[in-house]
Amino acid sequence: MAAIHEQYVDEMRHQFGYLAAWLPGTSVALGDVGVLDGRRFSAHTSLAALGVGFTSQPARTVSDLEYASAGQVDVEWHGRGSLLSGVPVGVDGRVTVSFKRSHATFFQASGCATRAIADLPAVEQALIDLGRVKWRREWVVVTEVVKAQSAAVIVSSRSGGRLDLRLQGGGDGGSLAALASRLQVASEAGIAARVLTTSGLTPLFRVCQLRGGLVRRMTLVYRGQEEASDAHPGGVDLALGEVESP
Repeated sequence: MAAIHEQYVDEMRHQFGYLAAWLPGTSVALGDVGVLDGRRFSAHTSLAALGVGFTSQPARTVSDLEYASAGQVDVEWHGRGSLLSGVPVGVDGRVTVSFKRSHATFFQASGCATRAIADLPAVEQALIDLGRVKWRREWVVVTEVVKAQSAAVIVSSRSGGRLDLRLQGGGDGGSLAALASRLQVASEAGIAARVLTTSGLTPLFRVCQLRGGLVRRMTLVYRGQEEASDAHPGGVDLALGEVESP
């Protein structure tokens, strides 16, 4: 079986078409520069630190996001049905998230919005101008991020993993993410990672890498996706999966 972080990133990529931050609470920002180990991103520096400026598009609202490993996650609101169904929540209630296999994922994010680098062609030229002395061939740059106002992300480490949560106060519960500020962990077992936050998580993002050289012009291309082609939000068509000329 794949490592926990590989399983998580792959499932999120298949569901949303974005790379996923691991650990789930890791902050990712536009202009971060680093490397991909498989599809796991590690930041090393930033465009700002390299003296490369950029502008960003206005945030675009994408509402709420939700995903659970198919058939592997149960969410039970004790005595009142499932939170996922939007059942009214009582006072000081409890909810249990349980997993039927290891490395399964429960993901909810509320109030999501995307931001992307707007002037990607200018950034591309600036990176080319840096040359190989300042820009490493293996580096990628974060060109788009999804930011959530609140989120609930839980990943199991084994079959039978279980997280018991206590909800303080009343109200109507549409999702664990929306209730994150009022959730407290009562007990847990077999959980590899959990994030219950209202601090502005950046769980999903996209990166580009300079490819080319020799007989082909250096070009920024998206990395970490399976699609054969993609269009940059600013309107620049970027080919995916290109390989360097021999």
